[in-house]
Amino acid sequence: MLNKLLNTPLSDLASMLLKLAIRFLLAACIVGLVFSIVYALFGSIVIYLTIGGGLLYLITRYYDGVKG
Repeated sequence: MLNKLLNTPLSDLASMLLKLAIRFLLAACIVGLVFSIVYALFGSIVIYLTIGGGLLYLITRYYDGVKG
């Protein structure tokens, strides 16, 4: 995988990093919104962290990234 990254043109790497940054920014906004709603409704830090971790896992699980 490292060899594949080293042989990838710089413009493609920049494009992939930009897409990844946008995806993580979107994920952070969605998770923050859900965190706020869950915390306001339930007030439990355990539920807050569990749902947030689950959402972050689901969002990042489907990132196609560098195809191998």
